[in-house]
Amino acid sequence: MLDLSPGTVLCFQSRAVKVVRQHDLEQLLVKDMETGQLREVAVHALGPAVETGGPTPRPRPADLEDALLRFDYIAPLLNLHPRPKSAVAARAQEVGASVATLYRLLAVYENNLQTATLARRPRSDAGQSRQQPEVLAVIDEIIETKYLSRQQPTVTKTHQAICERCALLKLSLPSRDTVSRRIQALSPMERTRRRRGRNATEPGRALRGSFPGAAAPLDVVQIDHTELDIMIVDEFERLEIGRPFITVAIDVMSRAVVGFHISLDKPSFMSAGSCLAQSMLPKERFLAPRQQRLNKIFAEVQKYEPEDDGPPPTLRWPVWGRPTKIHVDNAREFRGKMLERSCQEYGIHVELRPVKRPWFGGHIERLMGTIATELHDLPGTTFSNPQRRSDYKSQKRAVLTFDELDLWLTVFFAGVYNQRPHSGLNGETPIAVFRRGLLEGSAEAPPKGLFPLPTPEEALKLQIDFLPSFEVTVQRYGIRLETITYYHEVLAPFLALRALGKPSERYIVRRDPRDLSQIYFYDLEAGRYYAIPFADKSWHRLSVWELRQLKKLAKSLKGEQVKEPDLINAQRTQNRLVTHSKNTTRQVRREHTKRRGHQAVEPPLTPEPSLKASPMEEEDELIVPFRVQH
Repeated sequence: MLDLSPGTVLCFQSRAVKVVRQHDLEQLLVKDMETGQLREVAVHALGPAVETGGPTPRPRPADLEDALLRFDYIAPLLNLHPRPKSAVAARAQEVGASVATLYRLLAVYENNLQTATLARRPRSDAGQSRQQPEVLAVIDEIIETKYLSRQQPTVTKTHQAICERCALLKLSLPSRDTVSRRIQALSPMERTRRRRGRNATEPGRALRGSFPGAAAPLDVVQIDHTELDIMIVDEFERLEIGRPFITVAIDVMSRAVVGFHISLDKPSFMSAGSCLAQSMLPKERFLAPRQQRLNKIFAEVQKYEPEDDGPPPTLRWPVWGRPTKIHVDNAREFRGKMLERSCQEYGIHVELRPVKRPWFGGHIERLMGTIATELHDLPGTTFSNPQRRSDYKSQKRAVLTFDELDLWLTVFFAGVYNQRPHSGLNGETPIAVFRRGLLEGSAEAPPKGLFPLPTPEEALKLQIDFLPSFEVTVQRYGIRLETITYYHEVLAPFLALRALGKPSERYIVRRDPRDLSQIYFYDLEAGRYYAIPFADKSWHRLSVWELRQLKKLAKSLKGEQVKEPDLINAQRTQNRLVTHSKNTTRQVRREHTKRRGHQAVEPPLTPEPSLKASPMEEEDELIVPFRVQH
């Protein structure tokens, strides 16, 4: 991750620059380290600083000022050769430090000649309590029995009760700050419910627009699915193919839409994971092809409407970062282990919406209502109920394709919804509140600063981390997942471990359900994924939904246990039937559009060039392990 905090040294156009100030969500004020020139640069144009020497630990932003202060302590002594002890002692008395401290700082600086090395090193036990376990047990007991009660004692009263118990047990007395930190670590919602009752946890009814724990941007992000109130058409015949589904994520504090995913497939873990990954990543790569499509549309419109010569809008969506908590309903895709494990990887807490208490999803529900209202003005809308639809022929009126609806939603979220005044924000825009919360803070929370910018490699890994995962073993033929075999020579060292008599280990692989042409094998030691392609090159690219159809077709043709060659033959047969089909039905058009959407997905990683053919195509031979290039 690229730290964008003031004082961090980064790279811009092959030059070292230091961040001076976080100007806004899209630009930083930086200082050229060589010329001293100040300039504003785009966030996405920055890269990691080029290392010129050995690895030097970068100090935390909070320690940079301390490093400069320590350098001032020793600066007058650096040019003294020889350096008498009396001079060091005099300087130590002058700055209020010990002689040993100055000698230690001199040694550190003269070995590295970098001011940053003078920063304090983080404690190895940072974040861990140094209290005795017996004292912590007393603190937890008093908090549980007294503080979390309807009597609602203050922190001071709770601290007094803890000290009385500790004195009785002849234990050391904890400070009030220690007790306060222990209380603040509790869930705000649980704390309020235990002390004030269930009704007090209904902020949507008591206080308009408030939500427990959402004091800063991305503290809480709500995610939900819905089927859109609009019919779309296929790209070629322009005939109706049905209604798509959307998954949307909204930041509760600012009401800014942070990500979305649209698909013709029913909601699943894939929908939730794709939406969350897009929410966490900068949007430049996502917006680039849509901006090109928008420019092309404007150019075409001007051909037959020359009076409309306005330029296309520039799509801007400067929202990214890791949410602290995601708030979801109790749908199966949100309750599954896959989402929980992926979120744990990034320190994201998954909180399920309380059952039969819909006001806890009020922000996302209101957004869904706003989306539906906007769609009701488009041709092909189904409206929200049959009474409103009346005799309106949604299927005949439909004109938007899947890609056109995707572009419309992108423009709406990035250019309209996030940019227009919101009644729940006292007339401010979501993007302005998001920016102020990050850069200026509020009465409830200090400023967070811009979230770290992921490098391209980290962005690709994040995308894969939110794909469905499976546990597999590495066999002689490679990896077999749902009848399909995958192989690449990077698996050879893992196979060699098994051949040496060690037990067969299980490894994590992930795959994109829209594209089964490769799976992503995670090497724990290297900390990276490898893309493993089909072992049999006869396969054509397909999705998991097409694979399920192939299994049904192959079983109907063969009538017994289906093997991989049977599926390949079924795919070849199915492709010929589709190619020669003359009667295009609604279902076929929908499946064709789904397939185009699946095939439009760019693989996050490309397999390394293979030097060996698949073992399925060779005679039996000994596989010799080799060094994997990371």
